[in-house]
Amino acid sequence: MLETMRTFAAAKLEEEGGASVRRRHAMHFAELARASEPGLVGPDAASWTARLEAAAADLDIALQWADENADADLGLEMSSALWRWWLISGRLAFGRSWLGKFLAGAGDRRDERTGRAFGSAAVLAAENGDYGEALRQARLALGIFESLGLRERVAFAATVLGSAHRYLGDRDDARRSFQTAMDLRGRAG
Repeated sequence: MLETMRTFAAAKLEEEGGASVRRRHAMHFAELARASEPGLVGPDAASWTARLEAAAADLDIALQWADENADADLGLEMSSALWRWWLISGRLAFGRSWLGKFLAGAGDRRDERTGRAFGSAAVLAAENGDYGEALRQARLALGIFESLGLRERVAFAATVLGSAHRYLGDRDDARRSFQTAMDLRGRAG
């Protein structure tokens, strides 16, 4: 019954100018994704987790819209913002898939959006046991952030890189990466 209703609603949506409605829907859920990133580490983390769980289908539809409409910027922003939720909810493969799609669509771009996506993908790869890929993606993120002078982002990428090295047992490389992150964060106060 739900599938029949979904099919009927989709047909009615197309009749009513669905492209505009779908875009607005994607923008709304992109904003939710962006707002969730800091929310998931604050005192309201439990309520943010519940909000994202309730919106899971809509977030997926918004990501699909970004993919189908080749909106790499929206896809990169959303998938970069959702990494922590995908991590804590056990959706590592799901998140890695979306990040991989949007990074592939970004091509050779090396801006803050792609850096954030590489950093997010590196976290999920490391936590998914794909340490070689985590190293590759964290190094890409680190290079992008260093070239842009984004110190806090460099510290994040260095932390992810250090974690991947630690998982691989490369203590010296892990120590160097963690020290870089600590030095940057120390200078930032």
